[in-house]
Amino acid sequence: MGLAPPSPHNPWSTEPTPAIDRLLGGPLTADSVQRREGLLLAPLGATLGVEGLPQSATGQASLFTGRNGARRLGRHQTGLPGPRMRELVVEHGLLGRAVAAGASVTFANAYSRGYLDDLATGTPKPSVTTTAPSASCCARESTL
Repeated sequence: MGLAPPSPHNPWSTEPTPAIDRLLGGPLTADSVQRREGLLLAPLGATLGVEGLPQSATGQASLFTGRNGARRLGRHQTGLPGPRMRELVVEHGLLGRAVAAGASVTFANAYSRGYLDDLATGTPKPSVTTTAPSASCCARESTL
């Protein structure tokens, strides 16, 4: 999410967020960026240090893996991930890594049953947000 300074137009500084306030000692704003034991809240530019217009496939792959998808690909990738981005998400996905470590994960989505059934046939192509939870369901049997 984008962080802004405290202002009347910033809901992170105007709406109650008691859990975040307890964790950070105040609201989640651009000036609350900090690092201390057990907590890292760091600014991250959407370009991920790669020239060009940030795009969803590489950005989402980075969020779901903790790895720089744009840097791995050498550019930003729009929309649906290609084979290299899907490979990154399957290999390093945080959800799959959590399952492989014995945790239980839940991923809420707004996809219809029909869409999910169609994915099984290979049409349409899966997005990063479809690939990550799909890969996690099989993590115990894989080498994630």
